[in-house]
Amino acid sequence: MNVSWKGRLSFKYSPLSLWSIFNRRSQHGITTESGVDDSDSSPARLSPRQLGQLGERLAARYLADQGYQIVVTNFRGPIGRRSDGRSIEGEIDLIAYDQSLTPPVLVFVEVKMRRDEQLARPEAAVDHRKRLRIIRTARLYRRLLSLRRSPFRFDVISILLLRGAAPSLVHLKRFFKDHQ
Repeated sequence: MNVSWKGRLSFKYSPLSLWSIFNRRSQHGITTESGVDDSDSSPARLSPRQLGQLGERLAARYLADQGYQIVVTNFRGPIGRRSDGRSIEGEIDLIAYDQSLTPPVLVFVEVKMRRDEQLARPEAAVDHRKRLRIIRTARLYRRLLSLRRSPFRFDVISILLLRGAAPSLVHLKRFFKDHQ
């Protein structure tokens, strides 16, 4: 279910939307709404957008298998204004609860997927500027849902999709902190 607030805040509630994507099958494997086939052994064919969507689905599956409860995918909202007055929008790929802890911890997850690591590991793309944007978006989410006192953390899931090999996924817990 897509939810929007005054046209500026949007996110997709999971588990229904996420599981409906996972359960769509084609003759060759699982496909998304955009037609990405998970069984495609050629990552070079995927556009950057399709590669990102595939990475987010793989990360969501991984988290669900680890006992996390996925609550929101692709949360977006206004986090500021540019000097010319245009709105700045932030996005968080996955928001989940780590239920292995007591009390459960709200986890904001940034997913980074690459076809190779010649230049750098995928998580290297989560630089200082990206971290600040994620932190501001997480603050917005927590404020909107009155979760200011709830424990939370920021994780990164790094995925390498090498040609002819299974995806290599690394979950980096507490990758950065909100120093507020």
